[in-house]
Amino acid sequence: MDSQRYLLTLYQYIDLNPVRAAMVDAPEAYRWSSARANLGLGVHTCLTPHPVYLSLGVDNASRTDVYRQLLRAGVTDEDMASIRIYLQQERALGSARFHAIVAKTLNRPVVVRARGRPRGGVIGASNG
Repeated sequence: MDSQRYLLTLYQYIDLNPVRAAMVDAPEAYRWSSARANLGLGVHTCLTPHPVYLSLGVDNASRTDVYRQLLRAGVTDEDMASIRIYLQQERALGSARFHAIVAKTLNRPVVVRARGRPRGGVIGASNG
């Protein structure tokens, strides 16, 4: 997933969480959401717009229109599954380059592993 699409997908995922949890009917209705600011419905002093968000349009009105369309489209089932598996395994979701940087920095695995034990020889079998 490229970094721009990755970031916007995570924006959608986060802003739509209260809707998926049936806490509110619309993302902007959740008090603690960044959706209100991203939709141009209010100012949030703790938020600094990300350059990728700013690139959605030449002005605030066009950016908020594009972001509104993204929220209406929702997160695809494939992206939802990918985000969730990476979260469950506490891994870094991103490109291969990003994985390499994170793995080197943290000195730990960063890619999702298949469920269960690794396949191998029969436990307890002798080699001779």
